[in-house]
Amino acid sequence: MKLIKQVDFFLQLLLMVTFLFFVAASKDGFELNLLAALFITGFYHLVSMVAHEVSGYFIKRGSVRRWYHNISYIIAGLSLFFNSAPGVIYIVEYVTPFMAFFYTWLCYKETFVYLKRPLSILK
Repeated sequence: MKLIKQVDFFLQLLLMVTFLFFVAASKDGFELNLLAALFITGFYHLVSMVAHEVSGYFIKRGSVRRWYHNISYIIAGLSLFFNSAPGVIYIVEYVTPFMAFFYTWLCYKETFVYLKRPLSILK
């Protein structure tokens, strides 16, 4: 699991940095490119979250990851339910970048802090 979490963390960083440069360098359709980058990054985060759900790592009741997953599922559900509402675009545009950075920080903390501890502490 440690190797998978390291790959997951570095893929998240690569996606975010690549899209940041791509969106910043685009001259035409900045808003559309930004939304596409946010949706692709968000989709990858959802895949990563489902992988954590299935594997059961760091998903204990009351954990930060559990709270993040529940909030993300609510936001994703509302986005699907109100897919034509302008409010969803604002949520995607203004909230998801913070969520992406927080999720990447959470993965960093789990990978490079928690997994470095002795196993007796993690039980």
